[in-house]
Parts: sequence; structure tokens; C-alpha cells
Amino acid sequence: NDLFMVKPLFLLNSFINKEKHENHGFGPFIRAGVATPGFHPVQKEAADMISSATYTELRDQIRSDQATVQGAAQVASWLHSAVVGAFVMMRHEWPTCPFLPNKLKDDAGKYIGKSYVIGVVTKTIKPGSEEERQIARNRLSELHGRNLHSFCLVSWQRMGLKRNLEESTQKYINAVCQPTLVQIARPESKFKKNSTTSERIRKDLWKNATITIGSNDFQEVFDHSL
Repeated sequence: NDLFMVKPLFLLNSFINKEKHENHGFGPFIRAGVATPGFHPVQKEAADMISSATYTELRDQIRSDQATVQGAAQVASWLHSAVVGAFVMMRHEWPTCPFLPNKLKDDAGKYIGKSYVIGVVTKTIKPGSEEERQIARNRLSELHGRNLHSFCLVSWQRMGLKRNLEESTQKYINAVCQPTLVQIARPESKFKKNSTTSERIRKDLWKNATITIGSNDFQEVFDHSL
């Protein structure tokens, strides 16, 4: 896909608990056709700036709006660059996750392995809007109580297994996966410690995402009570 090679690509890790090996967002986001970075909801001042502000202006406004600045840079990056046509990638890496979708199990019920999905943004939803509230209420009701805002509608298109990726790609993904949200494989990125390139990483991710995502996949609804 030529567009996948040049458009912004986000690695999204919303609502993951590493200590408990829980991935709350993976299945619900795919089923609902959405993505959100989480963190604190965006205030009206920042929401009204999205179409015209720079990343730095958005980040600074979000920081000034919130009592805590945790996630301000990540949410600002999302609002600024996760536009229609951008791509989003999510990972699932825990066989003991209590929210394991059937799509990640083989016929014997065993975990198929560490997986990733790729989707494309089809629409952005203004923070604080009625449409945002309806998505949180109607599409992601099992995640009630979490910070559900700043949605993008996402067409989740392909899934792949991490073990099929080149070793250099796997090392890169492992190295950049710590933030909740990060824009990865930028064309201008330099890879001093890893013998790869942004182009090679993107080609590898797309080539190995050969598992289709059907309309009946990821339909399970779990209890994600806080």
C-alpha cells in the first residue's frame, strides 16, 4: 500500500496494564471501529484549536488546561497528526490476558502468538462533541469509567503475527512501545543502533499483515470493570 509508506503511523497502547498482562482496548477498539489515546479529556479551548494550531500550540494549551500534564504531548500529537488517511497500529502480546478475543486463538483454543493490527483513520471526532459522547456510550460501554475521548474512527484492515517480522523490525517495535501513543517509522528517523530504515519497517509490517479482519471478528464483550 503506497499510502501506508508515507502517511503518519501511530503505535497505540491504550488501556494496557503491563503488570497484570491485561489489554483492555484491543478487542473493543477493533469491534467498535475506533481508537482513542486515553489520558484526561481535552478541554474546549484545545478542541477549538485543532484545525488551525501547530502541535506545540496544542500541547501547551492542553498542559495549561489540566491539573496534571501527563499525556499532553501524546494527546496533542494524536489530535494534530491522526488525520483522515493516517494509520494506527495496535499490539497484543499476552496469552494470559483475560480479555483474549477468539480471533487470537487457534482451533484448539491456544494463543496464536503476539499479534498486531493495522487500521486507517476514516474520520476524526471533535473532543467534547455529542458524537464523541455517543461513541463512548454506545460503542464502548464495557470500558465505562475510562478516559474515552478524542476518537478517530478507524477501519481496522489487517492483522499479522509479530514472529513473522524481521528481527530488526521486532527490536524496533520493542524499543518504541513504552509510551501509550507514539508516531513511529517517520521518514526522517535515524536508526543508529538498529540496522533498518523507516521504509523497511513499514514494508515489513504491511507485507506480514496477511490475516483479514472480518465483520464477525472481535465481537466478544468482556467485563472491564475498574
